[in-house]
Amino acid sequence: MKKKRCSAVLALLLGLAILFGAAAGAAPADDARAAALGYLREKVPSPAADSVGGEWALIAQARAGQLAEAQKSAYLANLERSIRANATVDAATGAARFSRLTDNARAVLALTSVGIDAARFQEYDLISALPDLAQLQRQGVPAVAYALLALDSGNYLNHSQGGEFRSSAVEWLTGHAAATGGWNLAGSATGAAAPDITGMVLQALAPYSNAGEDAARAAVRSALDALQTMQDADGGFCFEDEGKTAESAAQVLAGLAAMGESGALFDGALGNLLTYQEAGGGFRHTEDGAVNQMATEQAALALVACDRFAKGETALYDMSDVALAPFAPAAPAAPEPKPDSGTAAKHWWKDMNLFLKIFLGIITLGLVPLIGMLSA
Repeated sequence: MKKKRCSAVLALLLGLAILFGAAAGAAPADDARAAALGYLREKVPSPAADSVGGEWALIAQARAGQLAEAQKSAYLANLERSIRANATVDAATGAARFSRLTDNARAVLALTSVGIDAARFQEYDLISALPDLAQLQRQGVPAVAYALLALDSGNYLNHSQGGEFRSSAVEWLTGHAAATGGWNLAGSATGAAAPDITGMVLQALAPYSNAGEDAARAAVRSALDALQTMQDADGGFCFEDEGKTAESAAQVLAGLAAMGESGALFDGALGNLLTYQEAGGGFRHTEDGAVNQMATEQAALALVACDRFAKGETALYDMSDVALAPFAPAAPAAPEPKPDSGTAAKHWWKDMNLFLKIFLGIITLGLVPLIGMLSA
């Protein structure tokens, strides 16, 4: 009996140790995420339609449930101005196309994260231009990956055209991996895989790999093996002569979270990413650099992705948890009606006529006694 009691106590203590150990491990990441989001809230009060100080900062806060309404309103106004100034818009359909389709993809992800249907943003449709694989290929692997992420974020183009593009994009990505596993910017088989590009593609292919698509699953497995080879003892990732960066660790982390992959690779990347953070919440680009806005935004996205993974929520760019609706600005208040000049003239004459009648009546009343006195 004593032995059983001891075993039960030991099991309880072991369970508590694991529980509190996990909580202690999560605490630094939670604190880092809160500080990074606070930094973005302060530094990006009016998110631009841009890759720095714009959509990525907004998405990180929106997916963490911490985006201020003023930031959302400012972004929507900035995006509208950017479309008017920089996009080609089809007058008949409202299809808006930026010269770089990555700008479309980024805007789609941002709008979807705040509950706006990106195909019905005011009179603009930011979705229709995205399924242009030839144009995306010219921009490189990240463009194809982010276009796929953007379409999947809100289940856009859920019909034959969208299905064909998705199949073609997945096939292109899986067919343009590095020979050693993972991906580089150009999609070259002979080039070395870049950890940050590999992390981006993992996020795009995660739904397809997790759904059991053979080509996607094989490419993802090969990429995970390559990342283990690329990872240094401190958990960071080097790419050729560029050295380690916060963005590399961040993109790998976001990719692993999308895949639902934990373990030594994940823990090492997370621990390495946290070493780049400064006291004010911002992140450095390199180990010995200054706080960098892009690094901070990518780190914040990764930490939000990790938090969502830990809580069992949808992935960072899987926004099926967000209800979408069209967006149109509120109609301006109707101005007070002004009387027309004819009506004003009629009122003026009516008032003057009344005045004259009263005036003549007073004079008449005064003259009657006066005439009587003069005739006496």
